[in-house]
Amino acid sequence: MTKRIAEKDIEGYLRDEAQRMGWGIHKNISDPRKGGTPGLPDDVITLPSARVAWVECKAPDKLASYLKKRERFLEEGDTTGCSRTEVRQFQEQQKLEDQDQDVSVVGTYGEVDDLIDRLEVLYG
Repeated sequence: MTKRIAEKDIEGYLRDEAQRMGWGIHKNISDPRKGGTPGLPDDVITLPSARVAWVECKAPDKLASYLKKRERFLEEGDTTGCSRTEVRQFQEQQKLEDQDQDVSVVGTYGEVDDLIDRLEVLYG
């Protein structure tokens, strides 16, 4: 039996890889009771070029559905089938992108590797 890869596994791998690169990585707290902003991506990577990358991690089996809903929301404002949490996430991601922030959604180890490679090329 194959072990299901959970969101926390992807997030742990992202943390390990960012730290291996010597970058800072910080868990975003989205609980407003703790002073957080609901909907912000899970993690923030701080890069040596004074840039940051916002990363939303998803379990592989949840990724395709999440990305389809996100695309519909960003392109058409369509919230059909979206939870309130997803709508908040999509709104916050759009705000960040509108501010020229780097926002990514990853759901596999390969996507984390691709993200790390892209960030290294773009921002050092």
